[in-house]
Amino acid sequence: MKHAGRGGRTMRTLIVFLLLAPPFITAQLVEEAPPFPPGEFTLTLFIKEANTLRPFPGQAVALAVSGDGGELKGVFSTTPASSVSISLDASEWKISGEIDDAATPGKDWTGALAVKIANDSSSALYLQQVASAMGEVLEENRTVSGAQVTLACPGSFHDPALLNGEIRSGEGGAFSIKYLPVGMCKIIASANGKSGSVTVTAKQGEVKEAVIVLGKEAGTQETRWLFLAGIVIIAAAMGAGAWLYFKKTSGLVEKPKKRREEQKVRAPETGLKKTKKMLSVLGSLTDRERQVAEFVLREGGKTTQARIYRALLIPKASLSRVIDSLERRNVIKATAVGKTNELELTQWFAE
Repeated sequence: MKHAGRGGRTMRTLIVFLLLAPPFITAQLVEEAPPFPPGEFTLTLFIKEANTLRPFPGQAVALAVSGDGGELKGVFSTTPASSVSISLDASEWKISGEIDDAATPGKDWTGALAVKIANDSSSALYLQQVASAMGEVLEENRTVSGAQVTLACPGSFHDPALLNGEIRSGEGGAFSIKYLPVGMCKIIASANGKSGSVTVTAKQGEVKEAVIVLGKEAGTQETRWLFLAGIVIIAAAMGAGAWLYFKKTSGLVEKPKKRREEQKVRAPETGLKKTKKMLSVLGSLTDRERQVAEFVLREGGKTTQARIYRALLIPKASLSRVIDSLERRNVIKATAVGKTNELELTQWFAE
């Protein structure tokens, strides 16, 4: 371990510069990027936003592919259908991609998936909003190199470990996180049998800074304000509960007549009549796919993703994957409208 000083800060600045330099050269690579070496099969990737399924037509997407067959990198421009095609040999591959805005200091969009290639196929690569981070690890005012750095981000669509791989502090205790999911994240450092953490709240495209002290849970100013706000909210809730209890015992408040289940959004009882073809297709779907498809049927063949979420209580990330699967099966067609999607049965399925 070394005493923190100008050398540690200089090393950290250099690491972060190297981490964030690619966005500024991306635009130059889009038109000149060579194709991947010819592979045995073609994989078509449809690039979509993780939560809304919004497409990214005409965008520069940097792809990194790794597996037993080697490592490949390239920058591609998505088609009007928001897709890119690459040639790969039969094997298992990990694919990561990013769309970056050179106007922001940090990263902006990234996603990853694992695929097994055995023939020509297609898949969806979901990109989520991200930022970046830089910082250093200390123990008793001395920098710590070789500390393991991990992330705990409850709202992340992808596992942060899948996006970043292994992260360790380098010389001068400096570390950098290429992809930091937006929202609240806990950055944890461990070394020499000790650990420490700091909680940050990140916005898309920014670079957060963090100093982690081993042996001490070091919350940021954001965390302290959130803690105080939590205390105020709990106190207010307890006060409101006491007031309602007093009113109820005094006979001034009527008991609710409807249960929570009765207040959920329900699909109408009337809808499209199932044909033999529909029954055949529905029988080939998974339970959740069939549940969503039948809901759209009961809605008369057209509804919204938000309505399905409120009615069926399927987690948003899972619902997005189900809708994407139903699109590939040509059962429904999704159209982005504002912050949600309008869903409609395809003519092929409904005929």
